[in-house]
Amino acid sequence: MAIKRPDQILDHEYDGIQEMDYPIPGWFNAIFYGSIVFGIAYALFYHAWGGPNLTQEFEADRKEHLALVKRANPPRVWTPKEVADAEKSPAVLATGKSLFNSKCASCHMADGGGQVGPNLTDAFWINGDGTTPFLVKTIQEGVADKGMPAWEDKFKAEEILALAVQVRAFKGTTPANPKAPEGTPIADTP
Repeated sequence: MAIKRPDQILDHEYDGIQEMDYPIPGWFNAIFYGSIVFGIAYALFYHAWGGPNLTQEFEADRKEHLALVKRANPPRVWTPKEVADAEKSPAVLATGKSLFNSKCASCHMADGGGQVGPNLTDAFWINGDGTTPFLVKTIQEGVADKGMPAWEDKFKAEEILALAVQVRAFKGTTPANPKAPEGTPIADTP
């Protein structure tokens, strides 16, 4: 049995085509008017009432992500024996040299003489005292005001130790074109 509907054909036709008058469904109207209300509320919140912009939202998400990464992978604290063993290990020195040449030489030069970054071969230190634990911390956290990035989320803990050992290996060497001393002289760093 067919459903009987009232005749909804309009009383005009164009080129033999008759037009029917079906109303727009209610669900479609609800979505349409709801999107208008949402658009107005969105514009008011983000443009008139001082809601966060994309940069602020990105920075908040980035800080949250870094906190989660740090909580999941806390920085490794090396014992003095582990540091001493690493400084004597040829494999650690080779890893440190390779990483230094690929990531650090652009600022500190391949021989540690310094270019944009400071000279790593002399007894002057801008940050800290030049000990391996302090170098590990500096490599992990970076020095933002000097332009050095933090490497803790890009390198494993062993790689950071290898880099610190490589930096310590530069002490007392003679680079080809050394940068002038910067920072505080530290007489003898163990």
